[in-house]
Amino acid sequence: MRFHKTIAAFVAILGVSSSALGQNTDNYPRLGEHTIGGAQNYDSTYQTYAAHIHINVIGGGWAGWEASRGHSKQSIVASIHAQSTINSRVIQYFSLDEAASNASTSSNPVIANQWNNLNWWLYANGTSGTMLVLSGGGAGEYETNMTAAAPLDPATGLGPYAWGAKYVNDLFRLGLYAGTSPAPSLDGFGLDNVFWEPRVTGDWTRNGNPQPPSDPTTQLNFRTGERAYFDYLTANFPSGLFYGNVADWWQNNGPGGVASITPLNGALGGGMFEGAIGASYSTDTTAGSLAMQQQYAFQISNLKSPQALIVSQEVTSTGSDPYGPNWQAMRYGICATLMNNGYYYPNLPGEAYDESAASRLWFDEMSGGGTMNLATGVLTGGLGVGYLGQPSAGAAGAVQTAAWSNGVWKREFANGIVLWNPKGNGAQTVSLSGLANLKHFSGSQNPSLNNGAPVTGSVTLQDRDGVILMRLTPVVIPDSPSALKLKVN
Repeated sequence: MRFHKTIAAFVAILGVSSSALGQNTDNYPRLGEHTIGGAQNYDSTYQTYAAHIHINVIGGGWAGWEASRGHSKQSIVASIHAQSTINSRVIQYFSLDEAASNASTSSNPVIANQWNNLNWWLYANGTSGTMLVLSGGGAGEYETNMTAAAPLDPATGLGPYAWGAKYVNDLFRLGLYAGTSPAPSLDGFGLDNVFWEPRVTGDWTRNGNPQPPSDPTTQLNFRTGERAYFDYLTANFPSGLFYGNVADWWQNNGPGGVASITPLNGALGGGMFEGAIGASYSTDTTAGSLAMQQQYAFQISNLKSPQALIVSQEVTSTGSDPYGPNWQAMRYGICATLMNNGYYYPNLPGEAYDESAASRLWFDEMSGGGTMNLATGVLTGGLGVGYLGQPSAGAAGAVQTAAWSNGVWKREFANGIVLWNPKGNGAQTVSLSGLANLKHFSGSQNPSLNNGAPVTGSVTLQDRDGVILMRLTPVVIPDSPSALKLKVN
């Protein structure tokens, strides 16, 4: 009984109901990353760094990775788990929508052979002949026809995407292929390009009549084929977290978004809102702040528990992007993410999600003023990752969908409040009446703002800005859901 009373007290401090402990209990700000580019070595410094991130999506998605790197995925995952106090998860990335056709040069020759033997390519017409490619695809890579029109593998009874799911599970987690050892500690698998519609016109039905991407039946057949990947993994890896790049769900389709993403809704537990903010193609750039928030909400609402959506922002090491100055642009991005339940991922502009020390980013707002040594991955000081705790009870802590005051949005947490001023709203001063006992946290990157000073009366935000303010009452240091540590300022 004493243990249960302690848990109840901790839950009360965090401001979250006890029923939520069985759901996603990652504290806020939630952090994610998608490091599938560069050398993909994932060395010891990366492992230490990744232990401060909640959701880590890693690459090295080819059959010879382990032999070429000299260490195993299991050693990487186990090291991150051992160093983490925030329940860091590691997800293996893969891509199936395009594949190399030449087995002698493919990084996954088993895939090339399987696709060639069963004619699992998308053809311009019929069941063979000219194979089609996506715009921007790699040389020698062709589009997969994942629909039910593709023949089943006679050995397994599986179609292309279910067979692909079996392949990655057998290769990376179970270690059933020569040259790759098991990685039983992997937390899940990801899939790139989980589009809501095809990107090319082709004979998806293999009946001699090519169908355009706009055809609703083709769209449904396409998404049904994609879902087979997640259904196989859910059945054969029940504890896994399965993630997809869902960046185009709702994107550029006007008010109300796409007509449907059935049956992908509820198939994935995690996702990537790639380039949400900070790039020339970002929804925030092309359609505005409200559209970005609506797309964000649409994506996360169509994920199943734990709804681990990574929201990426292209931003420089000094927290600027082409649309906002140093530190302010980054604050805008992380505060936008905090209006819902996603995982913030800052990545350098235009870079291919490199996992090296040179590409790592860390800002005061990610750990309440903590200093990250990017070369070693060691984090010191600050309030700790997840320093805001859980959202407050009631409407103030709920997912926000509209402005609170003068066009500024607000969300409250156990240990502070977050204010977000959308692009185009102009500089705004908002009253903090009823929100007494607030202060800035102490940080080193932007000491003119993050100076630990009390905040009373009101606060001013510039256009496209945000700020995180802390409560003066005891602060939960949420290094671990089981740590139950408090720090009194």
